[in-house]
Amino acid sequence: MDQNHSPEVSTRRAALSSDTTDAEWAVIEPFLPPPHKGRGRPRTTPLRAVINAIFYLAQSGCQWRLLPKDFPPYTTVQHYFYPWRDSGLWRQINHVLLMLAREAAGREASPSAGVIDSLLAAVRYAFPWLRHVFADAGYAGDKLQAALKRLGKWTIEIVKRVQATPGFHLIKRRWVVERTIAWLNRNRRLAKDFEASIESALAWLMIASVKLVTRRLARP
Repeated sequence: MDQNHSPEVSTRRAALSSDTTDAEWAVIEPFLPPPHKGRGRPRTTPLRAVINAIFYLAQSGCQWRLLPKDFPPYTTVQHYFYPWRDSGLWRQINHVLLMLAREAAGREASPSAGVIDSLLAAVRYAFPWLRHVFADAGYAGDKLQAALKRLGKWTIEIVKRVQATPGFHLIKRRWVVERTIAWLNRNRRLAKDFEASIESALAWLMIASVKLVTRRLARP
């Protein structure tokens, strides 16, 4: 038996790469809603099986109706997916896990610097201590300075390429956004915009991030 997976997963089928290990499940489980008491039918589907199904859908990119039969029925998984999407649960989990990952790396929970993009205002709301931004030469100029003034006091650092240097050279702070997108796009669900709503598309993005950060936190 794989010691990283629960007996439930190991006896049901061979563990998949998208399944949560015991260490990963210990990270995620505390954030999931407890069963309702005193109303409705009692919960009969293990939440770990639901999470494994959602992670499988994210990583494989398969359609809901093509979810393999050794997972819970896709309608059962949807019964959890849509309320969690609408409540913003995945965004909340992702926010906390990112702070835990920073602390585990010996950094402050809330970042004080970030790489500029069009979502800066939303990120600033999530991380109020953000004060310094890195940007490439395309953001140089008065327009960015004026936009940042509306959000508070900021310092800007333009990261420039090394001129007249042949070949590829890794430049500090460049390609951070592209690198993160590449990590997330290992989940085939994000390969194309398949979703019927922005809410679902954002939920799958948060799920991919939660999956990534959970595995980092669970490493020995």
